[in-house]
Amino acid sequence: MSITVVALQGFVAFLFWTLVFTIVDTLYFHPEMTAIGDQTSMRTIVENAVIAPLNNLMYNMQYDNLELHGVHPRFTHLTVNMPMLFGPVFLAFLVRYLRYPDRSFFGGVCVFFPLACLSLAPHQEPRFMLPALMPLHLFTALNGRTGVVRFLTSHKLGVTLWIIFNLALTLFFGVLHQGGVVPMLLSLASTVSNAENALTSTTFSWMASTCSFENLSPELIGAVPLVFAKTYMPPRFLLAGMEATPAFQLIDIGGGTTKELSDLLGAGKTERSAQREVSSVLLVLPASVDINDIDPTNSWALRSVKLGGCFPHISTENIAIGKPLSVDLYQIQQGTLMRG
Repeated sequence: MSITVVALQGFVAFLFWTLVFTIVDTLYFHPEMTAIGDQTSMRTIVENAVIAPLNNLMYNMQYDNLELHGVHPRFTHLTVNMPMLFGPVFLAFLVRYLRYPDRSFFGGVCVFFPLACLSLAPHQEPRFMLPALMPLHLFTALNGRTGVVRFLTSHKLGVTLWIIFNLALTLFFGVLHQGGVVPMLLSLASTVSNAENALTSTTFSWMASTCSFENLSPELIGAVPLVFAKTYMPPRFLLAGMEATPAFQLIDIGGGTTKELSDLLGAGKTERSAQREVSSVLLVLPASVDINDIDPTNSWALRSVKLGGCFPHISTENIAIGKPLSVDLYQIQQGTLMRG
């Protein structure tokens, strides 16, 4: 089969599924479109069409947006994430593609085209490449058990390396990477939970046991804002059974600074109340990050007290040699809310 025919087949399949997913997404996010019926003009349809990949690309091409999540070199997917996620399989795929490019054209396009598209944005997390799992394994297996594939599946050393690689990555992604976020939430919730909150008191109690706190007053939990910085987005549903006062907020500033935090804390307040002295917040921060990194002007935090933390936790965006692999909880005495 010629390259032209294969490329045409791929292009037709791309257009077909793009149309299907666009229709489904548009009807989901704009259900009113179905009620308009025949009166709907083409212009209205185009203006309201939800094209998720395009929206994703437009968002991720704006550098200011990505600074909130972390910025990486554009070659991170190719040189770090793909080998880290797929290991020997990606190596076998590359060897086969480089040796026989004419025989592996379609499989190469299925892997390298999305890789190239996702590499356009400077925010590159490993999970973005997970959809490459199917074509990568499929076209590697179709090439037969030769060379690297045969070594990995038939040779004792190859099988051993394959098992070690998967165990190591299971430990890293399943336990270490951002591993303190969920235990932190569960531990805080269980501190003030009642007997009816079975989620934190029984099922996941072993996760909360990885946390240790000193001088943490239970009265603070649910009574002052809880802020996560330099971590992945905390799953809010884990606090669903926790008693809280109206002053409580769960705030995720991602890779932001205290400027964004002050804006969020002051949102909805009057001019007078936004300038008053507020008592404190609880701040969750990786041990590899110094408080001064999110408060560069030293004008926000008057006093900080470390209350404890959860182990293990690794933040690949903020690796620091010699610092504990944990995420820590601080009580921050605040100054006057900043205006930005």
